[in-house]
Amino acid sequence: MKLQSLKAALFILIIQFNSCTKTTTVTTNSRTGGPTTTTVIDCSKFKNLKIQPYKVDTCGKDIIIKVDSFAWAYYNWTGPNNFYINNLQNSYEIRITDNSNLYHRGWYKVVISRDTCPRIYDSIYIDVKLPQGTPSCSPTKNTSNSVSGITIPNKTFTNVTTGKYYGYEIEGTSSIGDISLIFHNHWATNKLEPGIYYTFQNYSSMNDKENINKVCIRNTYGNDYWYSEAKKPVYVSYVNGKISVTFCNIKTINDDNNTYNSTINGNLTLP
Repeated sequence: MKLQSLKAALFILIIQFNSCTKTTTVTTNSRTGGPTTTTVIDCSKFKNLKIQPYKVDTCGKDIIIKVDSFAWAYYNWTGPNNFYINNLQNSYEIRITDNSNLYHRGWYKVVISRDTCPRIYDSIYIDVKLPQGTPSCSPTKNTSNSVSGITIPNKTFTNVTTGKYYGYEIEGTSSIGDISLIFHNHWATNKLEPGIYYTFQNYSSMNDKENINKVCIRNTYGNDYWYSEAKKPVYVSYVNGKISVTFCNIKTINDDNNTYNSTINGNLTLP
């Protein structure tokens, strides 16, 4: 075959790479005599990419979002609380968190791009729920009582109200002392959701976003204050449409003496 015929020859190569089909055209560069390669992407499969379904999960679980894979595609993610990941290549699976919380709720969106194919836009709403359960004790409505440790007289709360100081607070008052349940400030403007919250001792940081499912119990008697130990369940429910909070065997720690403890049960129900 003559050289001129070789220069004019056209070879079409079909390359299959994962789920991506490329059409590669190879011609001879008339100026250099070398090959010139032009790759054209077959977008017929690319256009069908989408986020895979995700089930509702409870706080504390992993959140992993997956998209159908496509070789050498770029994935750009955005989501609630300023979440974003840009220009991830070949990364069709992302881990949002390994310790999910209510603030991870919301719409997660992805833009997928691959050479000259039209961009793919998709989104998914990730819902996160509080865990559910039943208290291990049954205290009388609007009362608290000592179980062990320093004995604090049993209290009957004549008034139960809500307020906002360190966070969203439900407070029961009695003639011998009060109890305050300090929730994240999010619940000052949103309906407190039923489920299990976990105690948190450092009420001054209650409004950090990771504490949205936490509650600090502050118990007062005389001039002393006791605060709940961490990581104990507190149960929020609705009774006749009113918030009712029950806690069982919660060790409360004196703010002046860490060894001066009292374990209590109790319930506060809004009128």
